[in-house]
Amino acid sequence: MKLFFFKLPVLEDQIFYFYYSLINLSNDCQLFNCDMSPITRSHRTPVYINDFRIFRKVLNVSENDIQKVKKIALSGISIFNPDSKRLQNVLPKKNSISHALMDFVKHQRLDQGRSIGNVVALHSLRGCKKQNMHCDYDPDDVSKANIKPLSLLVALQSGTQLGLQTSVLRLNRGDIVAFNGDLPHYGAAYNQENTRIHMYLDSTDVKRIDNTTYLLQ
Repeated sequence: MKLFFFKLPVLEDQIFYFYYSLINLSNDCQLFNCDMSPITRSHRTPVYINDFRIFRKVLNVSENDIQKVKKIALSGISIFNPDSKRLQNVLPKKNSISHALMDFVKHQRLDQGRSIGNVVALHSLRGCKKQNMHCDYDPDDVSKANIKPLSLLVALQSGTQLGLQTSVLRLNRGDIVAFNGDLPHYGAAYNQENTRIHMYLDSTDVKRIDNTTYLLQ
């Protein structure tokens, strides 16, 4: 296996293929910082369990909020994708959704041992294709961390999706999924336009390199 590094115009993704197992979730599950058994990656692939948590209906999102975030995303540039229909731009901290997300992170204590990284507006145009499977942080670094970094996908519209190895998480307006930085996933394809937010919660144990992608071939 060879590891290749690519610089992209903007951040969103670091690609790394893995296998993992998936369990059913409820809002009261404690699903972060799971231990990994020592596995030699050249012989076996690590098994991930309890790598994400879905928070249902935690944000009140108005049509005006969606339009504001959409406008910001459309003023950005296209990002890593088989086509140019996935757009991203930094979401200003003064945005009302940004403020609500900061409060959510602190209320859920997701910031313990972590710092709030980039918050970005994402928009997929109609017909946007799905991304390749990837991780948001270097999985080798994450495997050594005492506290794993997290990524948050924030659904501003119903029909928002996060693709996993064996299933697809479907989110409604106001839902948030928080997942470990080494969870393999992909941005879903969209037949209709979709606006959403992605947020990084960086761990003090893992250095995230902006605009860097990890490809496994």
